[in-house]
Amino acid sequence: MASNDEEKLLRSVAMQNAKSILRARQRAEEELVAAKEALELKTQELAHSLAMMRATLESTTDGILVTDPAGNVTGFNEKYVQMWGLSLDRDDLKQHWLILNKTNLYFDEPRHFLERIQAIYDSSPSESYDLLELSDGRVFERFSKIQFVAEQNAGRVWSFRDITQRRQAEQQLKDSEKGFRQLADAMPQIVWTAKPDGTVDYYNHRWFEYIRPENDPAADDQWDRFVHADDLAPVQRRWADAVESGKPHKVECRIVGADGTYRWFLGRALPVADDGGNIVRWFGTWTDIHEEKETADELRNVAARLSEADRRKDEFIAMLAHELRNPLAPIRNALQIMRATDDMGTGLHSASEMMERQVRQLVRLVDDLLDVSRISRGKINLRRD
Repeated sequence: MASNDEEKLLRSVAMQNAKSILRARQRAEEELVAAKEALELKTQELAHSLAMMRATLESTTDGILVTDPAGNVTGFNEKYVQMWGLSLDRDDLKQHWLILNKTNLYFDEPRHFLERIQAIYDSSPSESYDLLELSDGRVFERFSKIQFVAEQNAGRVWSFRDITQRRQAEQQLKDSEKGFRQLADAMPQIVWTAKPDGTVDYYNHRWFEYIRPENDPAADDQWDRFVHADDLAPVQRRWADAVESGKPHKVECRIVGADGTYRWFLGRALPVADDGGNIVRWFGTWTDIHEEKETADELRNVAARLSEADRRKDEFIAMLAHELRNPLAPIRNALQIMRATDDMGTGLHSASEMMERQVRQLVRLVDDLLDVSRISRGKINLRRD
């Protein structure tokens, strides 16, 4: 009887244990499935991230190389291979130093190139920058930066940018600027340039020769300090208006030279705009017009003196004609009386006729003088038949 009870108890315990084990196994299987699904999801996300990273690396215009702290290559893009003319044999791209044995052939002094790489690995700076000038004329910028994972050095990313065209453009710009300055220094005018905001950033030698003694670098070269006090305010105002409006600038003013004397200058400036219409620079000149100004002033003075002399001449002619005409009337009257006398001899009659003719001639001359005076003073109108 007791054995049957024990057997039942054992069977009950066994069934409970079996159920517990089954439930635990089911939970373990469910957790395993969930973990597998989570792992697959993470794997997909990682694959997507790697694909995006690879697409990013391949889409950049820079050559990219990734190495671990020991110099093993862990990644690169095709641009890097193309820039350095490497083959796609992956065995040659596993070690940074194997790559360097090929890329150093592009340098006239490969030893310096390799020593610089070794110094970066030895000192392990967080970032580095180098300008690489290749023997074939190309110029690369090389950047490198340490990548940290969990605050540990996980390797270094090297990026290479081909700036050959930019350097060529910069050199062309320097050559162009040098040519411009040589041309500006050869000109007799003062030549200057200014930034878009009107700040002057260049003068040719002619400016410094004028405002200061030769080889005196201490002299101030700001143009507004040399403009005559009476001219300064309007000159500054007109220049500010030109900068604001973007219109050509023109002004006349006096500028003091190294000898302390002021001379008249004509200032001109033209804006230079880019394709979008934005002003990128101003080009200007100061032209010495002192002699021209003095000549113009002298001409005005001469014209004034001539006008005054002409006025006095007209007044004199008018007065002269008047003074000459006054005695003519009595003379003509006297001649008429003489001719009316019956006892005039032949000789006296001939003399009176001659005197009459001379008096008429003199009257015509006086009238002509009066007409000239009226014409000069604008008191007579001439009409052409």
